[in-house]
Amino acid sequence: MPPKCHLTVPGGSAHVLSRLQLEALQSIVADVGADTIPLFLRLGSTQRWRMQPVTARALLAEMERFSRGLGLRLVPGLSFRDDQGDELGNMYARAGDEPLVRSDKLALSPTPDGIRITLEGFPPPAGFRSRPSLPPLTYECYFSEIRTDGQGWSGVRTPDMGGSGVAVPLPVVPLPPATQWDYSRVAGRPAIWSVAYVETPASEVYRDLLHALDTGCNESIRLRAPLEFRRE
Repeated sequence: MPPKCHLTVPGGSAHVLSRLQLEALQSIVADVGADTIPLFLRLGSTQRWRMQPVTARALLAEMERFSRGLGLRLVPGLSFRDDQGDELGNMYARAGDEPLVRSDKLALSPTPDGIRITLEGFPPPAGFRSRPSLPPLTYECYFSEIRTDGQGWSGVRTPDMGGSGVAVPLPVVPLPPATQWDYSRVAGRPAIWSVAYVETPASEVYRDLLHALDTGCNESIRLRAPLEFRRE
């Protein structure tokens, strides 16, 4: 299961947060200036942190400071869809461009340029390119969509990759189960027929996380009780 953080206030409510989402949001807002949001950037860095109400108030002020601009920041992501094109769920970029999918020879991550897939091995599939910063015999390509017909995978390259709208063959893409998605509208193991590139305002992507932190801080202030942040 994805790593979690637990937020609790004695006499108040308890919240479970995605640590991967927290780290991604910290990465996005770090350019605000580490000296202006030190408490928020410290969240999750230790196993347990017990904050007094005065510290919770300061954390709340930091969040209000950076939250105002989140609606203008677009987060690259993946939209998982069924055979009718209906959305099943979403995953969003991780901190440090950490791939969402990784196997022995393949890595996949959403980036501002599209769905980035890197492959190891020669010869590379159509459209894949090498560049100096990649390891030897490693190639990359960017896609606006990848899809399957039930037998194999193919991808529609972005215009910058010379895409014409015609799908090119891909090796098998081992997609993560729904339990690892950031948002899921289904349960169990849904059949995924396509994965589309999407960009979503950060204020929407991290809405639940920010709401939980906001609630915890306000409850700590109202109840005059410590706010405990615990990492699994």
